[in-house]
Amino acid sequence: MEHPKACPIKRAIFQSRLDRFTQQGYPIVYMDESGFEAETIRSHGYAPIGKPCIDSYNWQASRRTNVIGALYEKMLFALEYVVSYGEETVQVNLVNQLRYLSAYDD
Repeated sequence: MEHPKACPIKRAIFQSRLDRFTQQGYPIVYMDESGFEAETIRSHGYAPIGKPCIDSYNWQASRRTNVIGALYEKMLFALEYVVSYGEETVQVNLVNQLRYLSAYDD
């Protein structure tokens, strides 16, 4: 199965660059980011017949969590974890991850 927008030429170029970096001893780290909402906004609801369905939502107090993770060889670790409460943000940034990884290889 192949993605409809897959390009074998671009894939071959990427693979050759990846192989070259690996041969030179560079660590290959795969990273991804994902975000999550703490609450689901409901577009529909229930109310007695003849009564409007009214609800309130504090748009300023939405809580969102973002996580950035990385995979090096077979080890998964988080680089950054951010929780937003409206305008307030709590950020945990794990420092020196690549330095830790290079020490781990020794």
